[in-house]
Amino acid sequence: MEIVLPNAVVLGVAKAGTTSLYHALGAHPQVGVSRIREPKFLFYAGHLIQPAAGKFSQLAIRTLAQYESLYSAKAGVPVRVDISPIYFNFPDQAILGIRQYVPDAKLLIVYRQPVDRAYSAFVMHVREGQEPIRDFAAAVKEGTIRRRRNYLEGSLYAQRTRKYLAAFPRDQLHFLLFDDLASAPERFMRSVFGILGVEGDAAAAAPARENPGAWPKNAFFDRLLALRLRLPKNLRRLLPAPARRRMLSAVRSMGYEPPPPIDRGLRHELTGLFRADILELQDLIGRDLSAWLAGD
Repeated sequence: MEIVLPNAVVLGVAKAGTTSLYHALGAHPQVGVSRIREPKFLFYAGHLIQPAAGKFSQLAIRTLAQYESLYSAKAGVPVRVDISPIYFNFPDQAILGIRQYVPDAKLLIVYRQPVDRAYSAFVMHVREGQEPIRDFAAAVKEGTIRRRRNYLEGSLYAQRTRKYLAAFPRDQLHFLLFDDLASAPERFMRSVFGILGVEGDAAAAAPARENPGAWPKNAFFDRLLALRLRLPKNLRRLLPAPARRRMLSAVRSMGYEPPPPIDRGLRHELTGLFRADILELQDLIGRDLSAWLAGD
């Protein structure tokens, strides 16, 4: 029996619209996405060969059979996609896994302005009760000094991109910008469809904003989100994913508000730290990233 595996992989980056892309592609009749939003198997497979720092034994998908089972029902679908941002964060391990199991897959990367991406990650950790510090500048300083949670490190793109360009033919890699997803979602989806080789109504497929930033209004909801609003497994089976997302959205509307905007002076200062990396990435992917440096 033929093993059914992905033939396209969205490598990342985290906090650059990958959740929205997962739901948009999952609704397309010619595209199959994994039952689990982020399988992470290709990283884990490479991690077994070249271990990465961290604790990864809790990952749900750790065998080829488990990975294949996520796509076995999609055997007749022309495009099958794995969307796992961890692949961009750990390129050495992910490259080994991709080479071993899906060496010819189309590889897509969505980039986001590095400070905005870091701030979005900070807001997410606050929302989920994982970040006790409420001031972004203080959280950045704490993460840089103590290596507790380094928000800036995940926004360094050039070196990771170089590793993928060295490992795969350039025409196998496709570079996209979160800027386009945010400002022109129809055009963005048209580009994605073109890369994947499928047809569809790009306007209808334009993704809704998923997993938006949210800030706790008070201590009660701050403690509630620390539980991460996890439902018992038997209840999750009874509630389809769309219903769970609506429930979560309703709770957030009561207890959360939009996050405070990042301080402009801080954004300017931190963008300066990324200037060399942005300019190098611009040359690597052939995209004009001058807007990322505006105000630098």
